[in-house]
Amino acid sequence: MKATQIFQLLLVLAAAGYLLWFHSVNPAEVRLPLFASLPPALVVLAAMLLVWLFTWLLLQGGLWGLKRENRKLKNQLAELESKLAVKNVHQPPLTPVIPDRSDGWQSEGDLDERGR
Repeated sequence: MKATQIFQLLLVLAAAGYLLWFHSVNPAEVRLPLFASLPPALVVLAAMLLVWLFTWLLLQGGLWGLKRENRKLKNQLAELESKLAVKNVHQPPLTPVIPDRSDGWQSEGDLDERGR
């Protein structure tokens, strides 16, 4: 398991432990508007689930935008690479090119004293 998955599992276990402890300490019911009497642990659990769902939806929206941008950039890269492949069709010279010489080949008289 990855470290982030282990951390998430520990957070879920800590939240479950907290809810169990909270439920055992507070036996009284909570009265919310438009709802019946509910145990406090259930109210906290519902709040945690709503926050998790809201966060997950926000992250999915951000990832959707990043995926779309990534796809667009990959298409642009493929287009530019295809244009570059068409322009770069020349053959390299058959003889070695010496950068400080303009003609691209070496004559016998151009060798130094070591024969190079």
